[in-house]
Parts: sequence; C-alpha cells; structure tokens
Amino acid sequence: MRFAERVHIESIPRHVAGAIYEAHHSYMDSVPRTNLVHHGLCYQDQLLGCLLYTS
Repeated sequence: MRFAERVHIESIPRHVAGAIYEAHHSYMDSVPRTNLVHHGLCYQDQLLGCLLYTS
C-alpha cells in the first residue's frame, strides 16, 4: 500500500484542534477562534496533526 493511500483528512472537533494548535504554537498570545474550519491529518487512522483555516 502506498503512503498516499494511508493518509486522509477528516473533520475534527474544535476543542481537539485547539489543543493541538496551542501545543504547537505556544509562542502566540492567543489562538484564533473565529471562522475557523478544523480538519485532522490522519495516517493509518491515527491523528497526526490538524489543519486550521478560515472559512
């Protein structure tokens, strides 16, 4: 099975995305919370990170 076949994106809850964001962007004073779309990057069904973008 190729790598690309093991990776997928899925919608994740806001609090999960926020926790990941805060853990990896601690240098920022605050986490943006408005108009964000939250998706998780998964590899072999394990959440590796999140993608946050404005809608």
